[in-house]
Amino acid sequence: MNDLEKKPSSTGASSHGDAVQLQLTILLIGLIVLTAAFAVFVWRQVRYMKADLTSLKPIAALHIQGYNQEKPSVDAFIAKIVEYGRTHPDFDPIMRKYQLQAITNAPAAPAAAKPASPVPTKPATNPAPAPKK
Repeated sequence: MNDLEKKPSSTGASSHGDAVQLQLTILLIGLIVLTAAFAVFVWRQVRYMKADLTSLKPIAALHIQGYNQEKPSVDAFIAKIVEYGRTHPDFDPIMRKYQLQAITNAPAAPAAAKPASPVPTKPATNPAPAPKK
């Protein structure tokens, strides 16, 4: 019975180390397989997107050309609305809501910083007069 009870201690430690090594190797192989699968997925998606982009470029060019043809008439319409808003004060809420302002071809210059006022000013409380019909 002494032979069955005695187990070499070095065999138990190495078998545990071997099991951990095997588990680590399996995990690393699984990680490599998953990484390769993800890379193939991304590569296919890029291929599909390039094909979609190639097929959509002519359609987008037509839309851009239509926009460029309509832009002058839209700018003229907005300029007329802005002019109307200057002469009719009750149109001011609509002008503010849609942020309509004069259309210019030059880029807007940055606004100069105002110095801080030590005395706060009160906003005007008088309502605008009703327009005459």
